[in-house]
Amino acid sequence: MDVSGGPPMGSEIQYGTKQRCVNIVGLGAFAGLTARAVLEVVEVGRDVPGLPWVALAAAALALPMADLLSGLVHWAADNWGSADWPVVGGFVGPFRHHHVEPEAMTRHGFLRRFGDNVVAALPTFWFATLAEGSATWRVFATVFWVAVAYWVLATAQFHVWAHTPSPPRIARWLQRARLILPPEHHDVHHQAPHDSHYCITSGWCDPLLRRLHVFAFLETLITFVTGAQPRHETYQSPHADEATGDRSIGTSKAA
Repeated sequence: MDVSGGPPMGSEIQYGTKQRCVNIVGLGAFAGLTARAVLEVVEVGRDVPGLPWVALAAAALALPMADLLSGLVHWAADNWGSADWPVVGGFVGPFRHHHVEPEAMTRHGFLRRFGDNVVAALPTFWFATLAEGSATWRVFATVFWVAVAYWVLATAQFHVWAHTPSPPRIARWLQRARLILPPEHHDVHHQAPHDSHYCITSGWCDPLLRRLHVFAFLETLITFVTGAQPRHETYQSPHADEATGDRSIGTSKAA
């Protein structure tokens, strides 16, 4: 079972019309769902004492949740599936190419930079509709899940800043404060064996995931069930084997 799905080394992933359309539709849906959620909070929030503090607490707690989700998605896209697969392939490909040319993302425009994250964040708006109970709880849950969506959206920029040699001053301050992904933390993921530090919002969840061996357990389970091997075991340096003409970026073992 081949789940490599990576591009030839040194070749930029093309941002095709299909993926662009998916991202544009996703952006429209994101805006519409945001408006719906805001109206819900405004209506229900009339009965919530201390509404600003409830919303602030929900938004703050959403950050580690977004970080956790970023790690799970990053791990899945790095290690499983193929860029040639329908639907998900357009999302997997950029993750694969990122290990070939990490700085390429710093040159992307707005839609390409944020589009995939917008689409990935859409399911969180569904969770925001599930809250029942008191007005305070409904507001908290709605703001929490909408904030998760926006932290996921912001993750695209945090990740770019982690690969930018001279990011804006505010970005450097946030990185030093460990409020967003610090470059030295993320650099570990780009070094062998590439099997940790997947979280790219703030990186807060990485130590716990590593201590609990979450990804190692999931990889063992998937390999046992499917025979597929995680791709991090076959990563190469972007410049490895150039002298021999081997420009692959790693393949998984066949089942």
